[in-house]
Amino acid sequence: MSSPNTTTASPARTKPTGNNGPTIPTDPLLMTIHRLTLTLCLICLSLLTGCTHSDLVHQTSSIDALLQGEYGPLITVAQLKTQGDTGIGTFEHLDGEMLMLDGIVYQIRSDGTVHKRDNDTQVPFATVKFFKADQTITIDKPMPLANLYQTLDEQLPTDNWFHTFIIKGSFKSVKTRSVPRQTPPYPPLVEVVKQQPTWTFENVTGTLVGFKCPSFSKGLNVPGYHLHFLRDDLAGGGHVLDFQTNHVSVKIDSSRQWQVTLPDTKKFREMDFAKDRSKELHKVEKDH
Repeated sequence: MSSPNTTTASPARTKPTGNNGPTIPTDPLLMTIHRLTLTLCLICLSLLTGCTHSDLVHQTSSIDALLQGEYGPLITVAQLKTQGDTGIGTFEHLDGEMLMLDGIVYQIRSDGTVHKRDNDTQVPFATVKFFKADQTITIDKPMPLANLYQTLDEQLPTDNWFHTFIIKGSFKSVKTRSVPRQTPPYPPLVEVVKQQPTWTFENVTGTLVGFKCPSFSKGLNVPGYHLHFLRDDLAGGGHVLDFQTNHVSVKIDSSRQWQVTLPDTKKFREMDFAKDRSKELHKVEKDH
């Protein structure tokens, strides 16, 4: 009696790579699947790498919390560097003004000195991002602060995004301030700035770093322009009150993404944020 017809599948053909390495298939279908798998892996790796430095503005705490004296430690410089390489802020105890440029964090103290801060330094408030310029503008004539802001406004795609600025070059003058270190119980910021030292640097080269935030960021950040300054020779800087350019290059990075991390402290949880602090903010940021 003859046996029924049977069909036996041949094993997929493969080619060893030697040295006990992976086996590479030689079957056309399996080779195609193998190539597709490798391609998908490379695409995923590329996407993950690209997401490492996303177009995201990171913010620690809120400006209204700072106005109410939230000067305690919230984030370290090391942690801040994972969120950006460019930005501004202040330090624990309100110990001076912060400017971050090219991943280096500078402190401008109330005595006018500039210091590079290490990774363990604590920060109560900051706004940072990984800077990638969307456009560059050259200003090759003297221009006061108000005129420069108007010129920049004309170049921005919208007032409703966040814009990061690096403005580098020569300045006819730059007026800045810093804030003195405080001790608990911390006074409101509007009281601190009554004793703030100010400086006017003339015919100086340096860099302005900062942001223009949309109006809806009120209470969380500073609506409008907020810049800090650092001299090229590291002999001074601070929060910008006024300036006039000679010749500067303006790099702008526009972002539609904004992330805020709020404090998890007893003081913050008990704060009253119902009050409109716009007048306080104007005294702190603009009055000079």
